[in-house]
Amino acid sequence: MRQYLPGFERFLSVEQRVARSTLSAYRSDLLQYLDWFSSPMFSAQECTAYLKKLTARGLSGATMHRKLSAVRRFLWFLHREGVIDAIPAFWQGNPKREQRLPKSLSIAKANAMVDLAQAGQFSNRDHAILELLYSCGLRVSECCGLLVSQLELGMGWVDVIGKGDKQRRLPLGAPAQGAVKAYLTSERHLLVREGYECGHLFLNRFGRPISRQFIFKLVRQSGAVAEVGRVSPHMLRHSFATHLLDGEADIRYVQALLGHASLSTTQIYAHVSRERLIHAYKRAHPRSGATS
Repeated sequence: MRQYLPGFERFLSVEQRVARSTLSAYRSDLLQYLDWFSSPMFSAQECTAYLKKLTARGLSGATMHRKLSAVRRFLWFLHREGVIDAIPAFWQGNPKREQRLPKSLSIAKANAMVDLAQAGQFSNRDHAILELLYSCGLRVSECCGLLVSQLELGMGWVDVIGKGDKQRRLPLGAPAQGAVKAYLTSERHLLVREGYECGHLFLNRFGRPISRQFIFKLVRQSGAVAEVGRVSPHMLRHSFATHLLDGEADIRYVQALLGHASLSTTQIYAHVSRERLIHAYKRAHPRSGATS
C-alpha cells in the first residue's frame, strides 16, 4: 500500500488543499499504521487491534480521531482510484471527540506579554509578530506566510490567506499598525539579503521567511519573560476570540475574523465566555450561593 502514498498526498495537497501540518500528520499516521500491519487488509480485526493499540498509548480522543481519519481518507482515495472495491463499514465511524475548552490569557496578561519590550537585535520584528498574533488572531501559518504586499497600513487592513487558500481582510488596530511600521522602517531592510527576492513580511536573519518553530520559540520566551506562564501561539488566537466575545462582539463577526468555515467551530469560544460569566456571578453576587 505504500506505493499509493505519494498519490494520496498529492490528492490531499492539490484537490483537498489540506494544510501542510495536517498533511505531515496524516503521512506519519499512515506510515505508523502500515508499520504495525505488515500486510494490511483493513479488516475488522485490524481495526479493532489498531484501536486497542491507540487506547493503550493513552492518546486523546482528538489524536485518535485524526489517526483514524487518516486511514479512512486513505481508504476513500484507494476506492476512488479503483484499488479497492469498497470502504469497509467498520472504518466509517470515529470515536467521540472530547471537547476541550481552549485556554486563553486574561486581557491584562495578553497585553503585558505583547507590550513587553523585546530584547535582541530585531526586537521590533518580534514585537510586530506578537502584536499580529493577538490583535488579529492569526494562525501561525498565516503569520509566517504574510507578504508585505498584503498590508494596507494607510487603510488599517491586512489581507490574510487562511486554510483552503481562503482570503479574509482583517482590521489593524493602532498598536498593530505602529508595531508593523516600526519594524518596516527600522529592521526589515537589514534582514533582506542581496540576490534573494523575498516578499514575505517577517524574515529571519538569513533573509528567509520565518518558520513555525521560530514563532513557537518566540511566544514561549515572551510568555516566560512577562511571567504569564507557558503560552503557545494558538493561545493568543484563543485570547483574541474570547476577548472579542467578552466585549460583546457578535459571534458571526468573530467567525469571519478567525476564518472559520463553520459557526460551530467558533461557538466553543462562547462556552469560554459563559464559563467566565458564571465564575464572575458566583464570586460577586450575594445570592449566588457561593460560600465566602
